[in-house]
Amino acid sequence: MSIEQRRFPRVRTDFGVEFKIKDSDSPPIKAVGVNISEGGIMMRVSGKLAAETLLEVKIVMPPPYSTVHTLARLVYILKSRLDEYPPYACGLEFIELKEEDRERVRNFVNEEIDKLDWKRWL
Repeated sequence: MSIEQRRFPRVRTDFGVEFKIKDSDSPPIKAVGVNISEGGIMMRVSGKLAAETLLEVKIVMPPPYSTVHTLARLVYILKSRLDEYPPYACGLEFIELKEEDRERVRNFVNEEIDKLDWKRWL
């Protein structure tokens, strides 16, 4: 059995994401954020993408956090076994993230963690 180790804590999300392949002329594609950390985001998309693709990403976080822009690398893409839409889950690693955007993500994650009712798990 392997133990998953992450560098940053992550929390569930339900905000909008838009992305496009880096340096392409294609229009942005909409996605749904599933979870986020300082290191990356998991999102659900309707079409399959190639792993290792570099994406220009816009994450529309709830107020007061504002929108975050980043360059990210597609680490993995998995097709859902369930009848979910969008059907593909993508894990993105942030490659370039301005410090003020990293701070916004960090603050969002920390505040969401603080909202959790840990007592019910003890």
